[in-house]
Amino acid sequence: MTVTRGCLSRIRSNYHLFSPAEQRVADYVLANPEASFYASGQCLSSLSGVSEATVVRFWRQAGFARFLDFKLALSVDIVRGEAESEKNTDESCLEHIVLAICDTISDGITRLSREIDYGALQKAIEVLARAQIIAFYGVGGSGCAAEYARYRFQRLGRFGECLRDSHMQAISASQLTSKDVAMGLSVSGNTTDVVKALELASGSGATTIAITGYSGSPITEVADIVLIDTVSKPPLGSGAHRSQATQIAFVDMLAYGVTLIDHEMALDNIERSVKAIVDKMG
Repeated sequence: MTVTRGCLSRIRSNYHLFSPAEQRVADYVLANPEASFYASGQCLSSLSGVSEATVVRFWRQAGFARFLDFKLALSVDIVRGEAESEKNTDESCLEHIVLAICDTISDGITRLSREIDYGALQKAIEVLARAQIIAFYGVGGSGCAAEYARYRFQRLGRFGECLRDSHMQAISASQLTSKDVAMGLSVSGNTTDVVKALELASGSGATTIAITGYSGSPITEVADIVLIDTVSKPPLGSGAHRSQATQIAFVDMLAYGVTLIDHEMALDNIERSVKAIVDKMG
């Protein structure tokens, strides 16, 4: 199969061939291509209100030999669509680029403050405050946010580790205990290595926290506490800066929350951290 012919155009051209149930899947995919890309077959069936067997018949009727082929073609459409949209704007102007990025990040943070689950956030803060070890797992852009999280909590005197190699993530997660916390960051919620790390951590007795953009994604099924970032842009598109900004915002909320629980100890550890590096600042 080649991916030169768009997935969405295939669906539109074959729409009349779909059964009524298959058309429900088609309608969902056409309206929500990015969410469809990150959904498993089971999740897509739930979102469309049909059986998993119907989803299989749908992508076969659309002309794809495998679900993976359908996903690959859909990913190309998503990237091409965003590129075309950006080409139609005056992004050759540096001022436009700066304003567009700043507006996107600002809008994302504002929406996050309105839609955040404060109950889940409070639970996460409480378990982090009690944790003996905090392990942060992420890859790609989410790996950068995980590294930032380790830095923030290390300054508070909380021993943490950030591992981005899949083998080391698995080893680390398998050695955690009930006194520890494992936090996985994945915008899509489908990142296999991160999901596996949280699954292993849970099996070791650790409390698990997930920061993701999609409820119902695989990572939410292995996490004790789920923080949903509903405004994140999936990494296939051009809005990765918004995803990272909101992930970092979540990390800062958690870190400040832990500081409030044990204010004196946190301030003491921050002061020690500053003294330790002040002579390195020139």
